[in-house]
Amino acid sequence: MAPQAPPEVAALLSRSNRLGSDPRNTNYAGGNTSAKGEVTDPVTGQPAGVLWVKGSGGDLGTLTEDGLAVLRLDRVRALTGVYPGVEREDEMVAAFDYCLHGLGGVVGSGPAQRGAAPSIDTAMHGLVDAAQVPARAGAAEENEDTHPFVVSIEDAVASLEQGQVANALLVSALQWLALHRERLKEYLDRASVVDPAET
Repeated sequence: MAPQAPPEVAALLSRSNRLGSDPRNTNYAGGNTSAKGEVTDPVTGQPAGVLWVKGSGGDLGTLTEDGLAVLRLDRVRALTGVYPGVEREDEMVAAFDYCLHGLGGVVGSGPAQRGAAPSIDTAMHGLVDAAQVPARAGAAEENEDTHPFVVSIEDAVASLEQGQVANALLVSALQWLALHRERLKEYLDRASVVDPAET
């Protein structure tokens, strides 16, 4: 019997296909999605954190397991120690090959299960930990001193309506969220309970 993909993969594919098949969404260059989870390392038998991310090329609306790149999170995050700087950051894409989990496939290890090539966006998906919001952020060399914080959607939209948001990008994002909140909630609700027959 063929090994089953982890539930995070089924949820990721379902969410990606829904987003990518809706023409009201803007999915520049095919869109990009990812999920993180744990699998058993076939060598050590120990849990290993992995990143499933849409590989280079392809489209969210038709994404399948074969279109996912699968990388070890510890190795992706370790790349920060060898980052050569913005003028050479394109070189980092080649380093993703050394971060692949096994042969890069979602499950199994045969040549047909190697998975997709990681895209240039892979580092962002691997390094951003949405579960943790730092107390301070920003690039010191650019004199940035930002203070990220978490707010409810209601409070964020209220701040927009009260004219308290002065960042154009954030204004646009909050306006989109205010207009499409119910549709987004439907996507997330449907993706959280995945029927294997849908994927």
